Amino acid sequence: MDSSLFDKHCIKDKNIEDGLDESIWNKLCIKLDPRRLMGGDYQTHAGNLGYSMEKIHYLEAQKEPTKVLLKEWCRNGQGTIKQLLDALGEIAREDAAELIKDWIDQKRCNCEKCGHLT
Repeated sequence: MDSSLFDKHCIKDKNIEDGLDESIWNKLCIKLDPRRLMGGDYQTHAGNLGYSMEKIHYLEAQKEPTKVLLKEWCRNGQGTIKQLLDALGEIAREDAAELIKDWIDQKRCNCEKCGHLT
């Protein structure tokens, strides 16, 4: 098989705003939008990104705070799928990270790092 047919760039290096399917966005919001007393929600993620309490309170007033946060993160020049996976690990949300990892497996990223080259 001609290896030039494969995208040599890892899907994890894509910006989440452009790279993730809408269904994954929705599932992430379901997991991260509800406030959690022990952390691990959009507020914890925003705090880890250095957002002020004022900005976190602004996010709290949004209909989909996780989506607003992640889209803003992307517009600030960050927010790759890999960075999001790392950030979810930092806030102990492996369940949310697994959504993305399963999606990557289904997409069959064709890079050497993901091991799907044939």
